[in-house]
Amino acid sequence: MRIGMLPNLQDVEFHFLLAKSTKNSVMLKVYTVIKEILLTEQTKQHTMFGPSGGQIYHPLIFKAVKDRDGEQAARIMEEHLDKSIQKLKAAWSKETN
Repeated sequence: MRIGMLPNLQDVEFHFLLAKSTKNSVMLKVYTVIKEILLTEQTKQHTMFGPSGGQIYHPLIFKAVKDRDGEQAARIMEEHLDKSIQKLKAAWSKETN
């Protein structure tokens, strides 16, 4: 990823590189379709919560993928997603109360 890039753009680029690393044409096609939605949602989440989630988890996921440790990558990704979902649920709960 490029140095000096805004965190939301770094997140989107990370997801692209992850999809590209699979060498799966379907995964790349799906990414291409959802890229703009992902950017919009990443920007919203960064505004609400800051970029810390990606800054913490993305390097760990990258290392696991680089080390070809699929189980570790899956565990870290699941934790990252769980934490993100918890934050979103808490924010939605505050908005509805």
